Amino acid sequence: MTKQTKRPMAPNVSVKELTHLDAETILQHFLRLNAHERYLRFGYSISSRSIKQLVAQHLSERGSFFFGVFWDGALVGLCHIARSEPPGTAEVALSVDADFKDQGIAHSLMRHALEQAQRQLYQSLLLSVLCANTAMLKSAAKFGFQIKVKMGQATGHLRIPRSTSDCALAD
Repeated sequence: MTKQTKRPMAPNVSVKELTHLDAETILQHFLRLNAHERYLRFGYSISSRSIKQLVAQHLSERGSFFFGVFWDGALVGLCHIARSEPPGTAEVALSVDADFKDQGIAHSLMRHALEQAQRQLYQSLLLSVLCANTAMLKSAAKFGFQIKVKMGQATGHLRIPRSTSDCALAD
């Protein structure tokens, strides 16, 4: 499939939170990324062995969680959210299979990341991206991330708005 070909959004697309029981599914998603996509996702060249170690580490960390977009039952996009500094901050990272780029999957993942961060009562999201990852930078800007660039690395920061249900409870 070429990048120009658009797949119609199918009714069998879903977003699901992933747990330690899904470790192999998460691992296989990362292993399908080619070397350039791995570089954009992780910020450095990373081996399959190191990816396996990272998945196990992230799945065991308190305050760290994954969710993914499934297309016909296959994981095609993945979001990882983890506690960060300062307290009340979560870092978010996304990846999408090459054949599913430009389908709105990263947008859906980011929307779910914001919703999940609200539910977990985080006050802000942090995003660390290589400047070469222009697609992620554009997506982050659409969501209102304030982007700062330094030496080829971009850092995005987004204050998370309180949900309307939180506001209703406070009234």
